[in-house]
Amino acid sequence: TANKKIRGKASLIGDGSQQGKLDKVGIGFTGMVAANNGTFTSSSIDAGNTMGFNSISWTESTTPNTTIQLQIATNTDNATWQYVGPDGTGSTYFTNGSGSVPLAIASAWYLRYEISFSSTTSDIPVVEDVTINYSP
Repeated sequence: TANKKIRGKASLIGDGSQQGKLDKVGIGFTGMVAANNGTFTSSSIDAGNTMGFNSISWTESTTPNTTIQLQIATNTDNATWQYVGPDGTGSTYFTNGSGSVPLAIASAWYLRYEISFSSTTSDIPVVEDVTINYSP
């Protein structure tokens, strides 16, 4: 059914000198029709202060019939979310499991990511974990 959502929440706790990692979360979708699309939006990741978000990486499982694309958004108010890809615009996506955070949005307090899944068959694309690298 359209407009169903999966919500999840993760908290990173530390002094800012560590690499934050969300570990062992499987996100995917199943469908009953030939063409399927789905989107997962993370909850806000609160760095506890303004940090330099450096890169994002994830472990994915796909087939030739599936795709996974990711965009990120950062801010200092935990309210204004503009998702972008590697060139800093909303028209591009991170693919193939990793990417560098665009410099224009790297300095921020909060981060969210949005994963877009698609399949032309009943194959299920899955993201196993997401890692955010940041520095104080």
